[in-house]
Amino acid sequence: MRYSRWLTGIITCLYATYTYAWGQMGHRVVAEIASNHLEPQAAQHIAQLTGGRSLAELSTWLDEVRADKAYKSYATRHFIVWPVDGHLDTMTHPRQGDLMTGYAAAEEILQHSSDPKKRQEALAILVHLVGDAHQPLHVNNGEDKGANQCIVGWFSKQRKMRLHKIWDSAMLNSMGLSYTELAHFLDHSSDAEIVALQTAPLQEWLRESYALHAAVYPVSPTWHSYCQPDNQERIPVLSYRYIYEHKPIIEKRLLQAGMRLAGVLNRLFK
Repeated sequence: MRYSRWLTGIITCLYATYTYAWGQMGHRVVAEIASNHLEPQAAQHIAQLTGGRSLAELSTWLDEVRADKAYKSYATRHFIVWPVDGHLDTMTHPRQGDLMTGYAAAEEILQHSSDPKKRQEALAILVHLVGDAHQPLHVNNGEDKGANQCIVGWFSKQRKMRLHKIWDSAMLNSMGLSYTELAHFLDHSSDAEIVALQTAPLQEWLRESYALHAAVYPVSPTWHSYCQPDNQERIPVLSYRYIYEHKPIIEKRLLQAGMRLAGVLNRLFK
């Protein structure tokens, strides 16, 4: 009974705490790709700021500090609820902040602050949030907590998993690659493609993520039931076919995030 109450409390708090976007591997892939496309001056300035720590190492810091009460207010920066009217530029952001306001705050610090500690943390936050912005379920619909309420079977009905976690880490881990291997396999773009990616603003990244929802959610006659906490007896089972169909989306979003992160850092550290 005590365990049941504890688990219920954890699920109830998911909206505030969320799960790790892309997981460690995905964030490190994004950071590794970005590192490969830094201008020499930007790479030098970043190395001086971080004491030589890599962007890949910094990329998971915002997840690692979740257990630190001093950073409790950062929890809501990992995601954003898509506005009903679709107008990101005029939406009202929650008082506790979200992905857009967290990104803007980190960018502001890197542009204007001279405090090394604040700049290091802002860099780690920015690296992480660029990855989060490209994970489709971190631009959520306001109805199912970024698919944290959506319970599916992972290769069997007995192995239940949140759809959000499948997109954060399960599909990436199923590839059996290191983050450096996956970054190397993905990092092939023409100069024209890189320019096009890096000129798109944050709002466009978020629109792209939200537009992918139709592909992300399994097509099933029980869609409404498997995303409802009180009605999850019939759940879709996802396996190799789902991975095969959605792997290209994951790979594209990781590549886009990496290229765009490089563009942001080259601008901020020129």
